[in-house]
Amino acid sequence: MSVSLGAVLVGIALFALPSQAQERTVAKLFVTPQAGAPQVEVWLTRARGADGALTVRLVERGVGERPQSLTIYRGGGGDDSAGDDDLRALKGSVMALPGRNVVRVDFTYHPADGQPSDEQTDTTLVGFAGPKTHKLLKLRTRVALERSKLCRQSAEVTLSPEGPAAADGSFILVATAVNRAEPKLGDDDAPLDPTCRAPAASEKKLYRFDGQRLVEWTPPKVVAPVPDGGVDAAKPAAAD
Repeated sequence: MSVSLGAVLVGIALFALPSQAQERTVAKLFVTPQAGAPQVEVWLTRARGADGALTVRLVERGVGERPQSLTIYRGGGGDDSAGDDDLRALKGSVMALPGRNVVRVDFTYHPADGQPSDEQTDTTLVGFAGPKTHKLLKLRTRVALERSKLCRQSAEVTLSPEGPAAADGSFILVATAVNRAEPKLGDDDAPLDPTCRAPAASEKKLYRFDGQRLVEWTPPKVVAPVPDGGVDAAKPAAAD
């Protein structure tokens, strides 16, 4: 039997939303958190407050005895953060990670202090294992801005797991940032600004799942073993 979002919200504290907010569903998903676990229904919603504020929530049914709500974003309405008018895109999708499935929420908006065409995307990974729905990771995964009238720059982060899960359930998620530059071209198809270039090297960060969340992680340094006899054993004997 299907359950509507309205019926689900009956079991959730509605006072969590700003007064007079108009909430609507952006996406409905079905996710199986782990092998053998019951399927979870997920609604991704957005709400506009009377003052133009924006609230993004994830509502789920199937993890605990009652439906749960998790606030992904809340801002605008008179402060310097993005409001409903600044929202450019909102997407929810199921993402497979080693040993589990999570929901990925991509929230793209116009930064309050940016140029009209500037955008950035914040990504939140939400897990459903355990008694409570919770955030695993929140990360900025895209920035696009006008460096000048002749140059647009962007950086995009891809998320990919590294290998299978370990025996204790931990795993590594790799975040790789790639920079790009889009120079405006002249009649000869040459860049009008020759300095409009992106760094060639990509940047990587590792996040390790500790059983509850993905936390930034640095691999331990591997120290090469010292040969038997010590460091000086490999040196030739000094002549008399």
